[in-house]
Amino acid sequence: IVLVRASTWSWRFFQQVRWMTFGRSPVTQHPWWEQTAMVYLLQLPFTLAHAAGVARLPAVGDIGPSAEHRGFAHACVMFSQKHLNGYPPIVASALRTHEHFEVGDFIVSFSGCKVYSSQEVCNQLFLGYFFQVHDVQQLEIDPALRPWL
Repeated sequence: IVLVRASTWSWRFFQQVRWMTFGRSPVTQHPWWEQTAMVYLLQLPFTLAHAAGVARLPAVGDIGPSAEHRGFAHACVMFSQKHLNGYPPIVASALRTHEHFEVGDFIVSFSGCKVYSSQEVCNQLFLGYFFQVHDVQQLEIDPALRPWL
């Protein structure tokens, strides 16, 4: 999940991301090619600049979220996946990089669900999470939603 303020900078940034996804770019070989391009653009120049500074001045310090040199663009704020994008246990347990969704989390993501189970299982998981926060009786009285229930 990416939240971006509309600006000249963001337009140029996404043009660079788009440019990186054409031709012989190595990011096109990655399953999440657009995300790979964004990480590359937001992190690599800052990480390399920091590494060059460390080579000249070893006292520059480490890279990290709480360090002076974070390793990515200063205009960015990085959240952990858990803050914005948890996964159902069936998906999260299949990949070490995916965090389990827990009640109270912001979003439950189903991307990749069909890889680890069937479409029917994913649909039932979705409905289970949906009805944890929506009352079916309230939905039934909405004429626009009634045909979908």
